[in-house]
This record gives sequence, C-alpha cells and structure tokens, in this order.
Amino acid sequence: MAIIGSVVGVYFLAQYNTGPIVPFLIGLIILAYVVFQVVQNFVTIEEAHHPIALSTAGFLEGFLLAASNLGPLLPAYFHTFERDTERYIGGLSMVLGIIFTVRLVQMALFTDLLTTYRIWLGSTIAVVTIVGLLLGTYLRRLEIDQRRFNWFVITLLFIISLNIFRNTIPALL
Repeated sequence: MAIIGSVVGVYFLAQYNTGPIVPFLIGLIILAYVVFQVVQNFVTIEEAHHPIALSTAGFLEGFLLAASNLGPLLPAYFHTFERDTERYIGGLSMVLGIIFTVRLVQMALFTDLLTTYRIWLGSTIAVVTIVGLLLGTYLRRLEIDQRRFNWFVITLLFIISLNIFRNTIPALL
C-alpha cells in the first residue's frame, strides 16, 4: 500500500501546490502523537498487527512522503504497535527505501518534477536515512532498554515537529 500511496502522492504533487499547510498539519499530527505517548506513559498495543490499519498507515506514509517529503505516520504506527527494535528499524528501512525508489522512478519517467534541487534533496535524505539505519543497527546491538528507546523515538519526533513548525509557521503568516 505504501507504493500505491507513493504513486498517488507524486501525482498529487505534480497537479497541486500544497504550500506550507500540509507540512504544518503533519507537524501537528507528530506533536499530538508525542504528547499522547508522554501523557499515556508510552502506550503499547501488543500483537496488534491489523492488516487494514497497517495498510492504511502504509498508504498514508507513501502519500505524505511523496507529496511533502514528510511521513510521520509509519514511525508512529510502528512505535505504538511494534516495539521490537529489529522489526521497527527493519520495517522502516524497507518501506522508506521502497517509497523513495518508486517516487524517484515515477518523477523521472512520468513527470517533470525531478529537478536538480529534488535530486540534491533526495540524495541528502538518503544519506541521513542510511546514517539513521546504521545508528539504529548499532543501538540495537547495544540492546538498549525499552524505556530509553521510547524516549529516543519520542524526542526525535518532537524535534522533527519543532523543525516543521520553524519552517512552516513563518510561511503561513
């Protein structure tokens, strides 16, 4: 479903100018998730691998990544439903790699969206993703306890939401 979401997201990006409102709304979603997890003391739903929920999260992740370069839903979904660090890191790496590959191929072959800036941005995101994967793999080998892993993920999502607001709020005003 993430691939379908990515294809639809690239089409949406080619047809419409979303401006800063979509990233701002994504920032609100991330911040709400962070607050929810902290207030609820890191809710985990064990063995809740509902195929429709996972498919919906995958579709929305693909769409949001393709349309706005932001995709917080899958990390939040995995953080809530999948606390096994190996599956968390592996699942995110696989899905993000597939989404970005499909997005680049579609932008190059079917639209005029693949500009020099987007190639540079995509390359930068790829490097950050690979560094994150390597860091995650290293942390997994250290066998960090669940509490620290939760705080690491939530802190990272909080910083991401603040960065989104830093970039979108001035553009909205």
